[in-house]
Amino acid sequence: MKYIIENAIRKSFSYQAYRDLHKKLVAEKRTTGDDQSDAHIAFTKLNHSRSNRWEKKYTPSIDFSALNPEEKEIWLVIAEPWCGDAAQNVPAINKIAEQMSNVSLRLVLRDENPALMDQFLTNGGRSIPKLIRLNQNTLEVMDTWGARPKAAAFLLEDYKSNPEISKEMFNENMARWYVENNGAAIEADLAEMLSATVLV
Repeated sequence: MKYIIENAIRKSFSYQAYRDLHKKLVAEKRTTGDDQSDAHIAFTKLNHSRSNRWEKKYTPSIDFSALNPEEKEIWLVIAEPWCGDAAQNVPAINKIAEQMSNVSLRLVLRDENPALMDQFLTNGGRSIPKLIRLNQNTLEVMDTWGARPKAAAFLLEDYKSNPEISKEMFNENMARWYVENNGAAIEADLAEMLSATVLV
């Protein structure tokens, strides 16, 4: 496990480098990974706009500097530019991490790091974004978060249990929920994570 994490960190991006990559992909009308379908390319463009919105409008309502961990940590986030949940959550994670001097945020692409992803599945699936909280010195896994706020889980449950809800409707409902929630749910999740470390 430690070797897998070390290898992923070596290949990781800063948040700004990840966003620069996203912008470049949109300009070149392509996306990450092997799936270069029109749908994935369209989602990559849409998600660039979503992330821009979060960067301009979102400010954490919780003072996370008061929750700054005592020891230095790496928050390693698995994401992809075509992923809607990543577009909605990663900019918020970045703004939260910026408030904490002992937290370094790094990002890796899911499809380029299958060995890492497979260590951190959600209900058996490669759901993203996935935040892995690491002790910077030992690379011990302290906690994980993802792939979406706990408060959004009911939307996914409705989608899976109700055949009348199409994937398009689910995506629209989820996007609307993120706008209306304005980061409150992810703040609550990460504040809880920082307040009570759980070893995995």
